[in-house]
Amino acid sequence: MNLKEAEVFLKEVNEIYKQIPKKEKTFMQIAGYPHYENVCSNILAFYLNPNEEHRLNNIVLTTLLGIIKEKDEKVNTKISFSNMSILREFPTENGNRIDIVIQNAEIAIGIENKIMAQVYNDLDDYYKTIDKLNKNSVKVLLSLHNETETATKNKFINITYNELFEKLMENLSDYNDKTNKWYIYLLDFIKNLKGIEVEKNMESIINEWIKNHQDDINNFYELLNIAKSSIDNKLNEYGTLLEEKSNYKVRYWHDSDVQSGTYILLNGLGCNLDAVLTMEGWKLGLNIWKKMNQIKIKQALIENDFKIIEEADTHIYLLKLEYSCQIDEVVNQALKILDIILNV
Repeated sequence: MNLKEAEVFLKEVNEIYKQIPKKEKTFMQIAGYPHYENVCSNILAFYLNPNEEHRLNNIVLTTLLGIIKEKDEKVNTKISFSNMSILREFPTENGNRIDIVIQNAEIAIGIENKIMAQVYNDLDDYYKTIDKLNKNSVKVLLSLHNETETATKNKFINITYNELFEKLMENLSDYNDKTNKWYIYLLDFIKNLKGIEVEKNMESIINEWIKNHQDDINNFYELLNIAKSSIDNKLNEYGTLLEEKSNYKVRYWHDSDVQSGTYILLNGLGCNLDAVLTMEGWKLGLNIWKKMNQIKIKQALIENDFKIIEEADTHIYLLKLEYSCQIDEVVNQALKILDIILNV
């Protein structure tokens, strides 16, 4: 791979990266349960229950019944919501467990919930169990991605989360109590699963692109290694010369990216003399970790015509130099900074 090819390669990477939507964190992500099926089933069971305290009445259940009716007109969805039971981990005839069962005297709905895992369950066992609960019975495979083929083969109705959420948001458009915490949590739940769906879709795109560009990726890694080696060689030359001229021990650090640096530890002053080198060039400055010395060190630098061009936390940078700058010039600039702060 030559540099022109590398440029084209990076443009392709950037185009794929731009397709990844930026998203806010959800509460489920913060809690560490973004795609746990049991957690999602617990949340669904709560909102599907019209008698729960969410104050959304039967909106979620009505939405589900509406989609079921669209997919199978034979199902009687004109039911009352009295004495409705929402059961989790309902036992089957063969000792398996159905994620959610919704049941009263008029209907029985079994829901197998699939977020990330493949559909490996004994759906025939689930079908027979639900069928015995009520003559008016429905078997639903609720999934993040389309599983119509698997569902149809096992006489289930496949409903995707996207279908459920689109219809639900439509039905919630006239909901008035927008400050209801359970309404807010529901929106967060929807956002969480929609984000996972997008990520999974992008995962297949990314995997396919990587598979088709494996040689280019390996070549690009070679280019990065050459760049990293160049940086390391320059830093070693800088460090050796700085040690000779300053009589201070130079220490090195390395990033996984194409970036490395050196520092001289000045315990007495509570700071480090830093040099950072990337392909963009050199940055020289200080890490003044002893806060009581920050003001007087900064003042001394300003009095000697140094300007702070970048500052982050305890780090200040005073000079930027071209990557191609002669090493002795970089060392001389570092020595000027060192001389000033040693006289503080």
